[in-house]
Amino acid sequence: MSKLQVDDIVNKEDTGSVGFSRGAVVTGVATATSFSGPLTGDATGLSGTPNINCGTGSFTLDVDIADKIFHTGDTNTVIRFPAADTFTVETAGSERLRITSDGKFGFKTTSPDYTVDINGELGIKEGQPVTWHDGSGNPAAQIYGDSSSNLIFRTGVAAMGERMRLLPAGGLTFNGDTAAANALDDYEEGTWLPNIGGTATYDIQWGYYIKIGKSVQCWGGLRPNSMGTGNAKQIQNLPFTAINSPGTTYTGGGSIVYHDNSATSIVNTPALAVQPNSTYATINTKTAASIRLQDTNNFWQNNHRANFFITYQTN
Repeated sequence: MSKLQVDDIVNKEDTGSVGFSRGAVVTGVATATSFSGPLTGDATGLSGTPNINCGTGSFTLDVDIADKIFHTGDTNTVIRFPAADTFTVETAGSERLRITSDGKFGFKTTSPDYTVDINGELGIKEGQPVTWHDGSGNPAAQIYGDSSSNLIFRTGVAAMGERMRLLPAGGLTFNGDTAAANALDDYEEGTWLPNIGGTATYDIQWGYYIKIGKSVQCWGGLRPNSMGTGNAKQIQNLPFTAINSPGTTYTGGGSIVYHDNSATSIVNTPALAVQPNSTYATINTKTAASIRLQDTNNFWQNNHRANFFITYQTN
């Protein structure tokens, strides 16, 4: 086999590189600092940092990349392989997506803890649900927001239906009811201190309440140790103002469930009547079986202990 060995080849004018207008076929190894123009055949054994510009590339086998694929002219937009079995995407020089070796997807986090871990706001177009499926792949539960800013919860495999709705202004409706007037808009638990007003003092004084929507239920107990100017016919300081019911009707009521030393001899279990647009209830008693309940009899006196419950409506 013939060989051509030279230290330098230039064109005939000695002004630059040699051109091969009819091509050049090299069956051995060609070593050069750069190539320009189309290259056919296999390019193997490239070393260093060769700059290969081949237009649109077609690869029939694997492409082996040590770390990064850059976007031309935009070097801070990168696809990376930063560790074994790990894939990332960077834009503007910051990592935006990571897929870890154990199959976790991290958005704007480099250490996802869940299958999909999002460090930021998740936007879902109105009317498009987040859906849970059962073991057979059937939709079983959904949450979605509609164009009117309602947040809707649906369940059911055989018949998917609305079970609860959170209204834009607050409040919950149930089982397809969309009326704001029917919404449950409040739940509250707390304590209150019942009293009889005036200058009365107590050695027992306690109270609890639960408020669901407009309904209030109270429990309490009192024992005045000094009546002072307190009202002997009332329980005062209810936790919420009662609605202003029409006419002579009452907004709620209750009962004395225990007492031991009434100021008046009574023959009934004392009944409580919550007065309209107020925070007190009158104590209604009977001094004889044949007469009607009256709120004119004294109930409290010094060292008279009583426990009670009251249910009423508030605004």
